[in-house]
Amino acid sequence: MKKFRARFLNVEKVRKIELDRQIKEMALAQRRAQAIELEIRGMHEKIRLEIERVRKGITGFSHLEKDMQLISADYRKTTRAQIDSKRQELMLALQAIERERRKVVEKQKRKKIITKLNEHERDDYEENIRREEMRQLDEVGSNSWNFTPDQ
Repeated sequence: MKKFRARFLNVEKVRKIELDRQIKEMALAQRRAQAIELEIRGMHEKIRLEIERVRKGITGFSHLEKDMQLISADYRKTTRAQIDSKRQELMLALQAIERERRKVVEKQKRKKIITKLNEHERDDYEENIRREEMRQLDEVGSNSWNFTPDQ
């Protein structure tokens, strides 16, 4: 009997490569989202430090204090606008992660289908071998029955 060879072996290898590549894409998208989150945290920290600096302020120089407060308010306003922009960027990154996750799930399903096909093919092959062995054993048994010496 022929040695077993899965018909879909190469397809299964391709599906595995596709799945691995998609997993890497999803991980990359997650890293992008984490980097954006870190930038947002850093900007919040800058605002917090700026507020602390203004609270300490310059005492005794009222004209400088007002100018510094105006500059600080403008800086915080600009930083908050940047934070809002980064939040929108983060939302887009999270949507990209979700898209990549769906692609990974789809690729996993496709790979699983091919694996199941290979398993069924393997089972069929083994069943054919069992049948062939049984046929040969039956033939040997019937031959020995027909050729027994008469007593």
